[in-house]
Amino acid sequence: MARARIPELPRWRKPAGWITAAAVLLALFPPFHIRPHDAVSENEGAGALDVPAVAERFWNEKLLSPGVRPVDVRPLVAALVQDPARAAEKYGRRAGVGGKTFFLASGIGHIASVDHRGAWIDVDGSESPRILLLTGPVFGNALRDVTGLLSLSDYRSADFEALSTALDRLAETRAQPALRALGAGASISFLAAGEIDDASQALPVFRLAPIRVEVHP
Repeated sequence: MARARIPELPRWRKPAGWITAAAVLLALFPPFHIRPHDAVSENEGAGALDVPAVAERFWNEKLLSPGVRPVDVRPLVAALVQDPARAAEKYGRRAGVGGKTFFLASGIGHIASVDHRGAWIDVDGSESPRILLLTGPVFGNALRDVTGLLSLSDYRSADFEALSTALDRLAETRAQPALRALGAGASISFLAAGEIDDASQALPVFRLAPIRVEVHP
């Protein structure tokens, strides 16, 4: 008995099937997405962010603003002596998960001594931790991150790093000149941002980048 022969599909149907399959794949996995022009972040364009201008505005309107409240350095020092971890949690701001803890501090004291690193400040006669207002190059992210008002989610990563550098340069040009002109014994008030450095010191050092320095008679 002869086996029934299955009729072949017309030749034109095979390419049509391939085209249909390809169309389905493209619909599910498009090779590109089209977004409205208004939805593109202004920071995505190369050179779109004027980093020096943003840093200048943040310096004047945030770091020097009365609305941004620093902690008084005297209770901060006392708390750090008693329980550094608790003091960091209460008075500091941690930059991200596992990041450094930064402090925004202000106070009145006198310059105990000056060396190549900066001016060592005595605020209450305490020896621990020692307070250092930097007069040399400023590095790190304390000035950018200490308030929590600047977020990486709002900037390209390269611009965010550039903002940190620009703020460090402002500390060097705006606040450090007044500090460099002073010697031991001078009485000052200051606003500064920084961190505790106890990695290689017999006593921990409170390293602060100056934001504002004023001399008292």
